[in-house]
Amino acid sequence: MKHSCTNFWGSSTVNPSAGPSDNGSILTVVVQSPGTYTGGIIGNNITGAITLTNAAPAGTHTINVQTADNCFVVTNASFQLTVQSSNLYTNGFE
Repeated sequence: MKHSCTNFWGSSTVNPSAGPSDNGSILTVVVQSPGTYTGGIIGNNITGAITLTNAAPAGTHTINVQTADNCFVVTNASFQLTVQSSNLYTNGFE
């Protein structure tokens, strides 16, 4: 399982070890389950990359991703994301 880190409220891109490939075409790269992650998350059908925005809450999350091709063959994968806590107080100062 791949592991990635980002800062609280940060953004990051998680790239697969190999992009999606098929003898036809890849229809979707979707997040099946973000686990306890509540930030923005979207898959790229061409590269297979997962883009994360406004990462929250702090902690480790397991993200499950699914790809489907034009023949509706489905492949599942997952990765762990660690969102590192912020050193800032609620007023914005350390």
